[in-house]
Amino acid sequence: MLLPFSGEPPLSATALGFAALAGSFGVSGLVCFYYALGRGTMGAVAPIAALIGAGGPVVLAIYNGEHVSTARLAGIGLALVAVVLISLPGGEKSAAEKRNLRLDLGELPIVV
Repeated sequence: MLLPFSGEPPLSATALGFAALAGSFGVSGLVCFYYALGRGTMGAVAPIAALIGAGGPVVLAIYNGEHVSTARLAGIGLALVAVVLISLPGGEKSAAEKRNLRLDLGELPIVV
């Protein structure tokens, strides 16, 4: 939108294609996220989404050959575990509440 006024050269067709692809993945990801929140327990969907959001780039960077020190790798692991622990529902639950908190894999949206 502001590109003509920035003095930068116009984007190539490849760059525009990647931008459109990234935008479509972002929108479809949000649709899947809200669909899962609507169908499942937020306490189960939110930590899964957080792990994918935080762990995905880390795994991709390591896969692409980025060197990560042992201390940083341990910190990343602890942070991911903390996301799950913080998201867990607390307190004692009745049998009916425990049934409502379980995660049924059939409730997760599968994009094929």
